[in-house]
Amino acid sequence: MKVEVIEGPLEEVLAVMHEVPELDTPAPVEQWKSRLSSHPLLLIARVGAENVGFKVGYDRWQDGRTYYSWMGGVIPAFRRVGVASALQQAMEQWCTQHGYVSLRFKTRNRHRSMIAFALRHGFNMVDFEKKGAVDDYRLVFEKALEIVNS
Repeated sequence: MKVEVIEGPLEEVLAVMHEVPELDTPAPVEQWKSRLSSHPLLLIARVGAENVGFKVGYDRWQDGRTYYSWMGGVIPAFRRVGVASALQQAMEQWCTQHGYVSLRFKTRNRHRSMIAFALRHGFNMVDFEKKGAVDDYRLVFEKALEIVNS
């Protein structure tokens, strides 16, 4: 299965997001627009003509060093075929091209497949936030990016 990753518009990202069951309480569009005001990246994964996954990030700390991968997901029928890995690789490449030295994201303790994904892709757990029940605790992962000399 050939996966193509492109930068795309917010409307297409939101359409894919609604097909990801784990993202059952999406942020309002106004929150998306507010967060994406600082160096946004909106990636869409396609298989053929179908959008099957997405990954969105922004410069949360506005330091030009650590990029925040805010939201992402893959439609269940297209999991375990490399879609999430292709999105991750594209984001890492974009980040290094734009001078970022690390990539950070949060996931909830209940999203075990995302935790395993993070560990397989070289992320370390660097922090956690108690919020609600144990399953809702936020785990913070970070990865140092390879510096690309131009």
